[in-house]
Amino acid sequence: MGFQKRQHGVTNFPAITLVLLAVIMYRYECSAGLIDGHSMGQILDHVVHNALGVSEMQAAFDQVGYNERVIDGPRTIQELAAALQKKFAEPVNALLRVKNAIERQYVHFTDTNTMDKCCNVTGNLVYDFRFRTKINTDESCVSTAALSPPNLKFPTALVHQTMKENLAADPTLKWQYFGMETGVFMSYPSQMMDDCESYDPRYRPWYAEAATQKTKAVVIVIDTSRSMGDTHNGRTLLEIAKEAAKSAVDTMNPNDSFAIVAFSDSATTPRFTEHQIVTENVDTCYETKMSRATPMNAKNLKKFIDGLSAGGATNYAAALTKAFEFLRHSNTTAEEPSILFLTDGILTAGGDPLQTIRDQNALLGNKVVILTFGIGRSLGYEGRTVLYNMAIQSASNPAYGPIKRGRFAYVADPDHLRSAMSSYYDYFCTIHQNPRPIFSVPYLDSLGLGLVTSLCLPVFYADTLVGVTCSDVTLSDLLTDISTLREGEVSYAFVIDGAERTIFHPLLPKPYNVESDQIFININQLEKSTEFKEVVQSMARGNHGSKSFVSTRVNSRGDDFREGVHAVPVYSHYFWHPIIGTNFSVCLVLGDGDRVVTLKMPDTITPEMFKYHRLDLKPGESQCRHFARVATTTSSTVMFGPIAFKKLYLYLDTNETLESVHGYESYLMGNTTDDLGLKDSVKASVAITYQAEQIWKNKQLLSHYVVWRYIGTVDGVVRVFPGVQLSKNFDVTQRQWFKRTATYNNKNVLTAPYLDAWGAGFVVTLSHAIYDSRYAGKNSSSGEIVAVMATDMTVNYLDQIVQLYGPCKSATYRCFIIDSAGYLVFHPYFVTVSDKPQVATMHMLFQEPAVGYDLVQKGILRRESCVDLEAIKERHYWWVHLQDSAYPDGVDNMGRRPSYELRPITNSNVFFVIRQHPIPDTHDCLCDNYMGHPGNSSCLRDDEYPDDVCECPCYRNALFNYCDHVYNISHSASSHACTPQTPDLTDMSSGEFGRVQQLKPCYDIQCANMTTQDMCYSMAGCSWCQEASDGSQLTTPFCATQFVCYFGRIGQTCPYDNCPGDTISTGRKDQEANQAGENGDNIGIILGGLFGSMATVGIFAAACNILFQRMKSRRRRRYARTRRGSPTWTSPAATSPSTSDQSQSLPAVDEIRSP
Repeated sequence: MGFQKRQHGVTNFPAITLVLLAVIMYRYECSAGLIDGHSMGQILDHVVHNALGVSEMQAAFDQVGYNERVIDGPRTIQELAAALQKKFAEPVNALLRVKNAIERQYVHFTDTNTMDKCCNVTGNLVYDFRFRTKINTDESCVSTAALSPPNLKFPTALVHQTMKENLAADPTLKWQYFGMETGVFMSYPSQMMDDCESYDPRYRPWYAEAATQKTKAVVIVIDTSRSMGDTHNGRTLLEIAKEAAKSAVDTMNPNDSFAIVAFSDSATTPRFTEHQIVTENVDTCYETKMSRATPMNAKNLKKFIDGLSAGGATNYAAALTKAFEFLRHSNTTAEEPSILFLTDGILTAGGDPLQTIRDQNALLGNKVVILTFGIGRSLGYEGRTVLYNMAIQSASNPAYGPIKRGRFAYVADPDHLRSAMSSYYDYFCTIHQNPRPIFSVPYLDSLGLGLVTSLCLPVFYADTLVGVTCSDVTLSDLLTDISTLREGEVSYAFVIDGAERTIFHPLLPKPYNVESDQIFININQLEKSTEFKEVVQSMARGNHGSKSFVSTRVNSRGDDFREGVHAVPVYSHYFWHPIIGTNFSVCLVLGDGDRVVTLKMPDTITPEMFKYHRLDLKPGESQCRHFARVATTTSSTVMFGPIAFKKLYLYLDTNETLESVHGYESYLMGNTTDDLGLKDSVKASVAITYQAEQIWKNKQLLSHYVVWRYIGTVDGVVRVFPGVQLSKNFDVTQRQWFKRTATYNNKNVLTAPYLDAWGAGFVVTLSHAIYDSRYAGKNSSSGEIVAVMATDMTVNYLDQIVQLYGPCKSATYRCFIIDSAGYLVFHPYFVTVSDKPQVATMHMLFQEPAVGYDLVQKGILRRESCVDLEAIKERHYWWVHLQDSAYPDGVDNMGRRPSYELRPITNSNVFFVIRQHPIPDTHDCLCDNYMGHPGNSSCLRDDEYPDDVCECPCYRNALFNYCDHVYNISHSASSHACTPQTPDLTDMSSGEFGRVQQLKPCYDIQCANMTTQDMCYSMAGCSWCQEASDGSQLTTPFCATQFVCYFGRIGQTCPYDNCPGDTISTGRKDQEANQAGENGDNIGIILGGLFGSMATVGIFAAACNILFQRMKSRRRRRYARTRRGSPTWTSPAATSPSTSDQSQSLPAVDEIRSP
C-alpha cells in the first residue's frame, strides 16, 4: 500500500506552543534552505526541558553538595589485591576442608550408599536463586558411571556435613563435589540429574587438570582403515573409537593444546569447508598446528572426528610423521608432549614405525611420550608387540635425550575403550605432598550462573590418587570488587591469569552476562599500547609495579552493532599487583587527573521518596494498567541495579521478598544501619531523583503523549514514572539509551524506533544527561555525567513534529530524520497504513540509497568498523562526519542530482533531511536482510573494498587464529575492539498479562474524542483508523485505541504475542455528544500550555498563514533563480485549505487561513 493522504483538520497538536510555532515560521522564512535544524532543535529542547524536566533536575543537582576524592593509585591497587586475595582464599579454604575430610574418612568409605541417587532424588527440592535450579541443601546425592568397576565404595556422611557447613559459612559457594577414580560422583547440594550413568567425572577437564597438575599437549591419532568398519555389539569399531577420542578431548582444558590425525593409506588432518565448521570461518589452522583446547576448538575438531569413515590400508609411519610435525611446530609449554595412538590391527603399509619414532623424536630431544591403544580380539600377538615397542620406543637413541617410556593398553572389549583412552592422564599423575589448588579457566555454567571457575584439588590415600574434589564459584562473586569498581570517569581495572588470558576487562561482557562459550582474549588484544608490553610481562611473572603512558579508551556509542565505538587517547597511570595464592594478577588504570565524585548524603529520606519497583509484592496498593504493564501513577518506582550493591551476590543470588523491600525502606529512612549491601551513594541518588517524580507529577497533562519517563544514575539507581516493575537484570548503565546519551555532551539524543516491550507500540526514546556541578563558574555540562533522563514517544507523535514543516506535507517532498549512524529515526513509511508497516531499525542506505550514496561520496557518511571479540566478527557501520567535512552547516543539494537538503538538528544527535519526490535518479546500495539485525547481515563483498562502497551495515569474519586463540587485529580494518553487547532483558509484560486485563487504565485518553489524525496521534495509545479490514478506505475515519487498528487498518494483528484487545471502547455512537460536551481538558494539552483567548489564536493563525504564503512564493522564486544545470524542477504543490470548527483550540500548520 502506498502513502495515504493525511487527514488534516483542526488540530490540538500538543508538542508546540504558539511561541514555538512563530519561531518556526520566522526561521523558515529567513533560512537559506527548505528546512531549518535550529527550529526542530528548539522543539526537542522544549520536550526535554518541559515534558521531561531536565533543566529543573540539572538545577537540583547543581544545588546539592559533592564529595570529591583524589584517587591514590598505590594504595588502591593494594586494597584491591588484598580484597581479591581474601575472596579467592575463602573458597580455597572451604575446598581444603572437604579434601581433609575425604582423606580422613576414606578408610571408612563403605559399599553401602546412604545418599540419594542424583537421577532419583527423593528429598524435597526447592528452587534456589543462588543455583538457578531446584536443590536440597540438607542432602547430597551420588551418581555412578556406567563403566564403574564392581565393589564400589561411597563417601560418608561426614564429607556431606563438611560441604553443608561450607555453604552456610560462605553463601557465594556454588556446587561442591567429589569425583572418584572408580567413577563415583558425589554432589552437594542435592539436585536432579537426567542420567546418572552417562556422567563420568573421570572424563571431565576439572578432573584431569587437578589430577595431573600439568599442562598437556596431545596428538590423538585414529586408525580409519578398512578393518575399523568391523562391528562390535552393533557398532563399528570406528564409531567406538570416535567416542573414545572425543572423550579424550573432553578431558582437556584451555591450558592444554591438542591436534587430531586420522590415517589409513596416508595421514589426514582437519580441513573444513564453510558449511562444516561450527564457527563459520573457512580459514582455519587445524591442518598444521596444535590448537588450544578451548570450547570452540573442541567443537570444531569433534566435528572432524564425527566425519571420519573407514577404508584403505594401515600406514603407521605416515600417521606418526604427521603427529610429530604437529608437536615440532607447536609452541607448547608442556613438559611431556604425548601421542595417543589408536588402532585395531597390524600395519599393512608404509615404513617402520619404530624408526619413524626414533628419527622424529630425536628432533624434539626425545621428550615425546607415546601411549598406544589396541582394540578388539582380532589384534594378534604380533600387532600387540609392535604397539608395545612403539610405546616404550625400543628403537630410539638415548643420546638425543632420556627416553620416556609410555604405555600400551590392550582393550580386548572395545566397549571399554572410552574409559581406557580417557584415563591417559593417569600416566602423568604424580604424588604431591601439598598440591596447589587448580583454578580452572572460566567456563559458561549450564544453569545460567554466567562464568564459573572450578577450584579443584587431587585427593590421595596411601600415595594413590583416589579422586578429585572441587568447589565452583562464579566470577561475578570473585571479582565483585572489580566489576562494580567506579574510580572516576575514565578509570577502570582488569584481571588476567599467568597465561595473559583476560579474566575481566570493561571491553568484555560482565561475568554474569555471558551467554555463550567464552572466547579467551589475550590482554594484549585489549591493551595495545607499545608501553603496555612491559606491564603484562611483569603481571604474568607475578610481580607488582606501576607505569604511566598514553593509552586508548574505547567507549560505546550506544547500540554496539549499529553505532560502534569511539576511541579517546588518555594519559594513564597503570598500577598492578598479583593476587596472592592464585595465578591471577589485577591492574588498576587511572586517567590522569581523574577524581571520584559522589553526592553528599541527604539529611533524611521520607516514605514518599521511595517506592520499590516490586509492585507484585504489594498488590493491594493503587495499581492501574499502562499499556501492557501493571503500573501506578501515585508515585514513581525505584530499582537498584547490580552495580548499586557492594557485593554482587547480595543482588544476583537473592530472591527479593517483601522482607527485602522493608529492609531497603528501613535503611534508607534511617531506621537501621544495616545497608543490605547497598553502596553509600545509593541513598543520595534516591533522594535527588525523587525531585524528578515531583516534576513529572506537576506535568501530568503531558502524560497523554509521552509514554514512560525515567532517570538512571551512574551508581545503578533507576526511577520510572508511571511506576512499574523492572526485570532483575536491568542495569541502567548498560542500557543503550544510557550509553548513547553519555556519548553526546549536553545534547538531546533520539533513538531509532523500536517496539516497546511494555505494549506502547513503536516508540523513540529522547534522552539528556545530567552533570555534576563541581566546576564552579562553568556550565554543569563541563562536569561528569551523574544521571541520564529519558522519555519514550510514539513514532506517530514524532510524525506530528515533522509535519510542522509545510513542505513535508506536500506530495512533492519526502522528509525524514537520521541519526549519527545513518539510521532512520523517522520516515514516512513508518506511518504508512499497511498490514505490517516497515517500522524497524532501518538504515538510510537501504531506504534512501540515492541520498545516502551522495553523502558517502561527499565524505559525510563514512564507514567505520570494530572487532566483535565475542562473535569473531568485524562489524562495519557508518558515522556522519558533518563538522569535519566540507559541509559543516549541512548540505543543500536542491536543484542537483539527487535533489535533497540535510541540516543538523541543533543540540542533538540527529539530522533533518528533505528530498524531492519522486527522486529523478536512484543508486542501489549493497544491502541484504535490512529488516534483520546488522549483526546477522554478512557483508556482500568479502574482499578488501574501499570505504566509499555503498553497503548497509554488516559484518565480515574477523582475522582470528583459532589455534593460538589470538586476533590479528592489527591487520583488520579497525584496530579497536567493539564494546560488549547490551544484554537482553527478561520480559516482564508477559507475566503480567492476566493481571493487566483486570485493571483500569492509568489515563483515560478517550481516543474517540480525537476528531482528526493530528489530534489522534498526539495521544499515546491511539490510532487513526483509515481502512476497513479488506483495505478499502473508510468513509469516515475515526480515532480508537491502537488495538482496534494498530497500523491504521481495522482488525490488524498487533505486533505482540499477547494483546489485550480493545479494552477501551471506541465510543463511535457517542462521538458527537462527547465532542460537544468536552471542555478541552483532553484536547488542549500542549507542552507550554495554551495561553491567550481563542481570539488570540485566530489572529495569530491569520498572521502565520500570511507569512507562510509569502514564504512559499519566495521559495519558488529562489529556486527559479538557481535551477541552471539542474534537472527539471517541480515546485511545491500548494496545500488546499480546509474548513475547520472554530471551537477547536489550534489550527494545523498547513491549514492556517488568511482572515
